[in-house]
Amino acid sequence: MTQPLVSVIVPAFQAQATINRCIQSLRATALAPGDWEILIESDDGTAYDWVAQGQPQIKAAQGQAIRTGPGPTRNRALLRAKGEWITYVDADDHVEPGYLDTLLTTARRSGAALAQTRIAQGDRCVMQFGTSGGALTFADWGRSGISVRGLFPAQHFLPFQDAPAQDILHIVEILLMQPLIFCDAVYVLTLGPDTVTAQPGFADQVKIAYARHIDYLRHHHPAAPRLACAIAFWQAKAALNRSYQDHAGGLSYYAYVARNA
Repeated sequence: MTQPLVSVIVPAFQAQATINRCIQSLRATALAPGDWEILIESDDGTAYDWVAQGQPQIKAAQGQAIRTGPGPTRNRALLRAKGEWITYVDADDHVEPGYLDTLLTTARRSGAALAQTRIAQGDRCVMQFGTSGGALTFADWGRSGISVRGLFPAQHFLPFQDAPAQDILHIVEILLMQPLIFCDAVYVLTLGPDTVTAQPGFADQVKIAYARHIDYLRHHHPAAPRLACAIAFWQAKAALNRSYQDHAGGLSYYAYVARNA
């Protein structure tokens, strides 16, 4: 197999019921089979090799790691990635057809690409974030705090931190370095029954994590022109989480965000 254009990182934790839908959605692409690879990285001790059976471009790691967290799990897959471009999709989520080729087209033109995020609860769309051709800004993003995904060049792809909201911190770091443009690709983030945002004390826990993220950014990106905007983003996200905890009235986090957007 020649070097693929795109590597897709898929961390898997207790994903037996959802990972097949995730993988099949990624396979709905106009890219040739040799142009992409999917790297399944288990964090529950399960060998997900049954998903990859007979498909050499889908590679399931055989490690024994258990509950190391999404950041370290993604980083293990990152070490295996051979693509010129890298993206990541959670095993309990899926993507709309043409996701990879649409991202790649925009990334080649702009240096990176973002997918629009659709929040789904069952068959219902709770909200959608991002407009094709629009730029991601810290101010707009801070009003929802929504998780976003994209495609980035491998040579500049940063490792993930072992911390809450590490996927959002990852995008924040990239956005400090370059503009990010949304394309027509759609990432479908699926809400489960045990979402962490509904747990007691969530707002207090993430407020501490966000303060650490701010310290991290100040230390690692002290000269970034938009550092103040990135700090304001984390502060807005913390305030949004607190508002949700105090006033949600039984709504899910994203339903609350959609109502108050």
